[in-house]
Amino acid sequence: MNWIARDLDTNVRRLLTGAAKTGESVIADDTVHVARDFNRKARWEQSWRLVDHTGVILKVTIQVLEENDSWCASMSERRHRRRCPPWIARRTETAT
Repeated sequence: MNWIARDLDTNVRRLLTGAAKTGESVIADDTVHVARDFNRKARWEQSWRLVDHTGVILKVTIQVLEENDSWCASMSERRHRRRCPPWIARRTETAT
């Protein structure tokens, strides 16, 4: 998860900064953290946010479920994607 977050950080910040209007700024989680759903299932996630004085305008999050860490999900208000990172896909292909 840390590797994915580091790899995406520059581009996500650039995209959010490009979408920012006057008075809005980009903030990001410094580290990956654990969150839990309503069933207390853990997931690892990191987020970037475009904010103004009223709160969050746009939020981009990446997350990996603890119960299935071979998939990474990315979410924003408009889009939700779930993908297997390439290094895990290659590892799975060579195992079969």
